[in-house]
Amino acid sequence: MYREDTIISSVKYRLLLAIRMALFFWCLLFFAGIGLLDAILCTLWPTWRFREVAPYRVSASLTRFLTKIFPLILVVPCSWRRPYRVLRLDYPRFLRPRQFGWVEMVVQNTGSEVWRGEGQCPCRVGVIYPLDGSAFYVPGEWISAVRPAELSSGKEVAPGMTVDFRVPLQAPQVSGRYREVWGMLIEGRGWLPTMEGIKIQIEVIPEV
Repeated sequence: MYREDTIISSVKYRLLLAIRMALFFWCLLFFAGIGLLDAILCTLWPTWRFREVAPYRVSASLTRFLTKIFPLILVVPCSWRRPYRVLRLDYPRFLRPRQFGWVEMVVQNTGSEVWRGEGQCPCRVGVIYPLDGSAFYVPGEWISAVRPAELSSGKEVAPGMTVDFRVPLQAPQVSGRYREVWGMLIEGRGWLPTMEGIKIQIEVIPEV
């Protein structure tokens, strides 16, 4: 079931991306076509916008329409550059103080760069918030308090491929609700852009 969900999510994402790209290029062709038509008419008929009622209304209507869809032209291509996508994220919502758990997630490489697990710039999972590190840090299992996991040595994740992460957690001694945001990064180069990040919210319940 897990693999089927991963495949379905990947297909849905690719289909949505294809639709958005088609819409973007249609809008570009529309702009180009209207601009070319307008230039031809202005050349052959310099006063067509001002002295003819019908052409003027058509021109004004097209101008209003293009003004409304212009933000879409800017937003759509920017959303293509999401370099990764979280297909699956599982973690315990409740833990006892000092209790162990696991974060299991499947991340898809939706960018154009191959992720590598070795070299000067390895691909890792990092803690975006809180800045001073995770409250669930497990010494000896994590790279550091702000680096829960990384790709294994020699592993490569090409664009379109997925990678599984299984990160151990240990709840802090103090009870309460803990919220964290993780993300993907290329160490030494910076974070991979994301709108939301990998959100984790766990409540540590005091012992009865």
